[in-house]
Amino acid sequence: MEMKFNEKDGISYTEFFAFKKTRGNDIDNIRDSDSCSELLQGYNASNPPDGWFRRYWSNGNLRYEWYFKDGKQDGVSKGWWPNGDIKSEKNYNNGKLHGKRTAWYETGDPYVIHDGQVAGTGYMHNGSFEGVWTDYYKSGQKWFEGTYRGGKLISKKYWNEDGSEGNPSCHAKGEFKQFLKINPNYKVLWK
Repeated sequence: MEMKFNEKDGISYTEFFAFKKTRGNDIDNIRDSDSCSELLQGYNASNPPDGWFRRYWSNGNLRYEWYFKDGKQDGVSKGWWPNGDIKSEKNYNNGKLHGKRTAWYETGDPYVIHDGQVAGTGYMHNGSFEGVWTDYYKSGQKWFEGTYRGGKLISKKYWNEDGSEGNPSCHAKGEFKQFLKINPNYKVLWK
């Protein structure tokens, strides 16, 4: 049976993974609309001096904060939405993601049903996916749950927003095609 792409699911995927469509090119002058993933990865790889790394939104609210020890990220790394809501929290050990990772939707978003709604959560072990990873719709309903061992996905399940069983082909292929359609300059760092 061939699975069909559901455009509504593609839009939810895009909202989850793409905060904004523009890319930053200067770590010290990040615009509010910039996607900073590549900038931050490059900064992390450059062996910056030890101490706190902090960047701010144009309204003065903190955007990112983490600590470097021996030139590598270490401890809790946090990101915030422009309105001051927590956006993400992840843990590093000696420069590698290690421990719990959590992302939240912005509570000022009219489609978020619960204040502080978790968008996704999972665990990393020495830079590899490990254990159960769960992603949620803005309503709080699960849309994906996968189990990883040694960085490999060993089981997965998808849900529609109404709680019925979802379409894995749509989530895995159709949504990413929709994401690339809206964000054509996105560089695929994972498959």
